[in-house]
Amino acid sequence: MPEFAFLRLRDDAFAIGAGPFTGLPDPPDDSAFYVNGFGLEDPYPWKRPAQVWIAPGLESLAGEGSAPRLSAWSGPDPAVFGAIFARWKVLLELEHLLKVVPVLPEMCRLTEGEPRAWTRLLSVATLPLWAYGWFGGEGGFLGLTPERFLQWEDGLLTTAALAGTSRPGKEEQFLNDPKQVREHELVVDDLCSVLAQTGAVQRSPRRILHLQGLIHYLSEIRVPVRNPLDLNEVIQNMHPTPAMGVLPRRSAFLDLLMEDRRKTGTPPAFGAPFGFWDGARFHSVIAIRGVFWEDDRLLLPSGCGLVRESRLESEWEELALKRHVVKAMLHLT
Repeated sequence: MPEFAFLRLRDDAFAIGAGPFTGLPDPPDDSAFYVNGFGLEDPYPWKRPAQVWIAPGLESLAGEGSAPRLSAWSGPDPAVFGAIFARWKVLLELEHLLKVVPVLPEMCRLTEGEPRAWTRLLSVATLPLWAYGWFGGEGGFLGLTPERFLQWEDGLLTTAALAGTSRPGKEEQFLNDPKQVREHELVVDDLCSVLAQTGAVQRSPRRILHLQGLIHYLSEIRVPVRNPLDLNEVIQNMHPTPAMGVLPRRSAFLDLLMEDRRKTGTPPAFGAPFGFWDGARFHSVIAIRGVFWEDDRLLLPSGCGLVRESRLESEWEELALKRHVVKAMLHLT
């Protein structure tokens, strides 16, 4: 399978790179994609492509192959999630922990066709869904994420807090749900605290973001930066945000979260930053709302934000709702 990567930069522009890719420890003077695992374990995350171009769509990547056919999905075990929920709830109740995002994947087999055919669907999706993808030989991932991570351009750093989830049609209940508000504000406060080391933080009011099949709380954050920006350092400081990780970011809590991810078979790239650098600007997202594969094994993960007020049944339903939305977007049947 050919190696390539892509990321939507704006409505009418996709950054596309073709391999082979060269891994580098720092962003080069020219272009590179940022590809890493959730633990930021790759010492060479800046992947410089052999070729790179900006295109209005992804038609050139889809190829002539047939649309993928899949085996029946095997859902996550509710007993496994129950055990994970119970362990984290103890820490949340003791107030040693404020928020955590466990992840469970659903699994199936690719029986026919090629994942690259899904790029046809990604090309026509509109913002605020950001199409992203990485095809690295026998494995890769792609999706439509609503979650921006870090943008850096002309001395301005921007990011967004996206946390709190419900179904469309429940806006009034959502607005008055203290659990959803608290979950969101924990993410905002942490991002503002981390970025205050970089410059004067400007935060927008919290608002509802409407997506296909979901609603979220969204707050945008801007930081004017006078000094040169060390992207590796900023990424290390910001990731994982409480929208995908733990709060506070104690190593013991992160170790427990990574242990859960390994036990459930969560793909390493799920929830990790994915970005494109053109030598002067950096645009990145969080790799969620997508599918991840190795050979013919396909995984569809989803995560939920647990706080002290969380209830097991509601979080289980949220996990299923997020997977259902991805299946609908990519026609995963």
